[in-house]
Amino acid sequence: MMSRELFLLTKSMTGHEKRYFKLFSSLYKRDKHYLTLFEAIDRQKEKYNEAQLLDDLKGEKWISHLPTVKNQLYNNILRSLEIYSMDSSVRSQLNKAVTLYNKGLYSQTKKIVTKLKPILQQEDDQILLLEALHLEQNISRRRYFQSMKEGDILGAYQQKNEILKIIENENAHQVIADCLMLLVNKNHFARTTAQLNEAKKIFSSPLLQNKNKALSNKALMNFYFSHVFYYSYISDFKKSCKYTQKQLELIKQQDPELKRNYATYFNLLTNFLQIAIECKKIDNEFNQYLIEFESFYLNSLVKTSNDHLKAKIFTSYYLVKFLLYNEIGEPNKFKELLPAFYKEFEFYTPLLSKIECLYFDYYIAIYHILTQKYSPAYNSLEQVITSKYINDDLLAACKLFQLFITSEMDSEELLEANARSTYRYLQKRKTFFEFERTLIRFIKKVIKYHQDKEKMNVLFIQLRDELEKLKSDSFEKRAFEYFDIISWLDSKIENRPLAEIVREKANKSML
Repeated sequence: MMSRELFLLTKSMTGHEKRYFKLFSSLYKRDKHYLTLFEAIDRQKEKYNEAQLLDDLKGEKWISHLPTVKNQLYNNILRSLEIYSMDSSVRSQLNKAVTLYNKGLYSQTKKIVTKLKPILQQEDDQILLLEALHLEQNISRRRYFQSMKEGDILGAYQQKNEILKIIENENAHQVIADCLMLLVNKNHFARTTAQLNEAKKIFSSPLLQNKNKALSNKALMNFYFSHVFYYSYISDFKKSCKYTQKQLELIKQQDPELKRNYATYFNLLTNFLQIAIECKKIDNEFNQYLIEFESFYLNSLVKTSNDHLKAKIFTSYYLVKFLLYNEIGEPNKFKELLPAFYKEFEFYTPLLSKIECLYFDYYIAIYHILTQKYSPAYNSLEQVITSKYINDDLLAACKLFQLFITSEMDSEELLEANARSTYRYLQKRKTFFEFERTLIRFIKKVIKYHQDKEKMNVLFIQLRDELEKLKSDSFEKRAFEYFDIISWLDSKIENRPLAEIVREKANKSML
């Protein structure tokens, strides 16, 4: 058993689950060396440390059998979690019905199944409902169809056939959504006509032409997912935002108090806010969702003792808030968040992915440039650029962003070094946009004329005009996503603070 897997499993447990595990273990009379191991691992705060563990367990006679004890601990934790979650679950009730059926106690089996069917219908769980109906039919068959008519038997089979159609429909919608999600994961967005046509081919499925062709809520959710993935892929964020909102409404309709779909709803709420910010859909409706999002953040930190869940909520909350304040040109509000962020970030860092940390650095860099603190901005971007976890699109954006920062830092040597480095990087890029070609031409001129303010102002105007033409191009407009270069150029041309320019544009878009 991999030690890191055991560490992650232990750290994922809530306080209630840990207490239940110890109670569960107390029921067994055999050696409980694994409990000592459990407590030693649980004391480790950040990442798994084998040397520290061995030091903590020094003197234990069973230390020579540590791999065996690790396996025993891992399996016992899984078993206790299984039992802990079983008591009130529908799956557990159905298992009880199967046990009673196998013992020939058909009346008791029938009683449980009768109670379960409406619950399964409400939860839209077709697989378990099919199992329940199959069990119900077997009971009738065992009783030689006593008190049943032919219509009852045919009706039961018809009901199973309807469920099978729903399952097939759900599977078809799942396949479409998965294929579109695969394109997004692979390419991030459509860069070529061939990639766009591939997405259009998948999206042309007759199932996506009308939401009424989704035969269950699960199928309808994937219908919406397919639209979200497709429109994000082709950079139509307004439509992507629209269908994410429909997902939120569907979950609230199914589960108004979010007893079963709490985590899913929070994830979709995060997606909605991020997409809405990207397409500048910051209206009263957005603000209502933002209030709900902030409430989720505050309540969840109180409600759960699971550090991994807390870390996920922490990440979503600050990424959304940082993105919002940068996009609307409100660096002062960004600054107000920083003390609490850094305090929590220190605690959650071991639980965060490298990519999440990179995005924090990136947003903080944008904040610094909005407040005209160019050296901290440059250093934050350097953290992102030098990371081995950065994706190609973010790397390209950061190198361009960093280049423009150096033009503000009065360092001729640094500007030339960054200009040449960025030029070489863009030349090596596999996918070459006209956006990048335009910037390469600009960079060449910057190296030559960066000390001539009058000439540079002319270059800024020329670059702005060229980029404005590219913003409407379906393939080129995505290049503007990471860095609002147009606003930066406006600030240089008009000799005004960047934050002021960004704020004015955001206010106009909200009218």
